[in-house]
Amino acid sequence: MGGHVTRMAQPILGTHLYDTPRDEISGRGTDYVAKVMVVDDAAFMRLRASKVLQDNGHEVLQAENGADAVRQYAEHRPDAVLLDITMPEMDGLQALKEIRKIDPLARVAMVTAMGQQAIVMEALRAGAKDFILKPFQPDRVLGALQKLLAA
Repeated sequence: MGGHVTRMAQPILGTHLYDTPRDEISGRGTDYVAKVMVVDDAAFMRLRASKVLQDNGHEVLQAENGADAVRQYAEHRPDAVLLDITMPEMDGLQALKEIRKIDPLARVAMVTAMGQQAIVMEALRAGAKDFILKPFQPDRVLGALQKLLAA
């Protein structure tokens, strides 16, 4: 048998974090790879937000409506969600409520156009942590993500 020790392979960057309890990663800001779901019925907006996130090292899931977002949240359990308010099939506010039923600690920021302040306030009362106005600036998306991950 001797004294030979086999060295275990190192995990791929970020993979170990998906099994780490949230309280252990919550203070790390965006120093790690986060799994982020971008939900918007407009493909252009999904792609734009996804590019900003991917360019900053994050893994991105996309959903085109609230119903798809709820299904994907249950399956993938992302670290954060950027959720459009106005969408077909299921709007963002209803999707937020359904996601929070699945995971009361879900980290969600609402994405909204100007003039939807009342809905944004309702979303914040329903558990959203932040909101992003369209058209968004890349720094605002990253700032919202950092706020979500610190929550």
